[in-house]
Amino acid sequence: MERWGIIYSPKVGVLHTHRRWEEVRRLLNERGIEYDFVQSEGHGAEERLAVMLAQNGYRTIIVMGGDGALNRVLNGIAHWNEALLSEIRFGLIPNGYGNDYATYWGLQESKLEEVVDILVKGRTRKVDVGVLQREQEKYFFLNCVNVGLVSEIFNIKYKSYRFWGISGLQYLWSMLQMLFSRIDSEMQYYVNHEHVRRRLMTLCVSNCRGYGQTPNAVPYNGMLDVSAVQAPRVTQLFHGIALLLRGHFLSYRSAEHYRSTYPVEVRDAGGARVSVDGQTLPRLDSPFVISVRRELLHFIIA
Repeated sequence: MERWGIIYSPKVGVLHTHRRWEEVRRLLNERGIEYDFVQSEGHGAEERLAVMLAQNGYRTIIVMGGDGALNRVLNGIAHWNEALLSEIRFGLIPNGYGNDYATYWGLQESKLEEVVDILVKGRTRKVDVGVLQREQEKYFFLNCVNVGLVSEIFNIKYKSYRFWGISGLQYLWSMLQMLFSRIDSEMQYYVNHEHVRRRLMTLCVSNCRGYGQTPNAVPYNGMLDVSAVQAPRVTQLFHGIALLLRGHFLSYRSAEHYRSTYPVEVRDAGGARVSVDGQTLPRLDSPFVISVRRELLHFIIA
């Protein structure tokens, strides 16, 4: 069996993070897996570690982390050598606050032994990868791009990791801070060649489930799912976020939904914050284009 390169991204703000890795190591050793292990020493280090492994010939790279860690590994390799993405098998051991992509493929954080057995079997599927591009800037994603309020929530939540360590409290704190934040922006975008201009609370363009905002999206049909949510009253705002956290976002009455085989062009984001797979980006000027690359990645699934 090919030697694995494993990138471990500990949960931020959680004590005794190594206990989980010790359990994973025990399971790998019992199954006779040959691997080399590197640990992220801080937010963003996964990109550098991924490039290091790829440069040293590893073609099976396993990420032990959440959606954000997987995204940083993907972008690290893509920005170094985009053509190499199709030559690497990617696997995931869920270990994050947001494990949306892992959950889609039936990888459960609470079932470590089952996840390791799936990785050992090594069954792969070619999956689509989304790309947000502005001029020469590219950001790759497996789950979704958010523009607006949801990105603000992610930004506040990540800032609170070091103080809280409990995901539910972070989301609650994020929502409370929204009372003092701007909750809508005048946006212009093109979807299915239709020009749309309206005031939105959030815009989500997804390759997968989009953290519950596009639950019908699948990462293997070459399509993007789009949810656009108009600015509500404050009482509706909390109702909408509650539906988002429960996975019933499509029932929110202020939401419109599209499915597109064409790139989605955001002509004007109205100064709203942008995030990719829950990772908030530096202030990104519009316009930018969001597209999907068909079957670009080999991902290990159940």
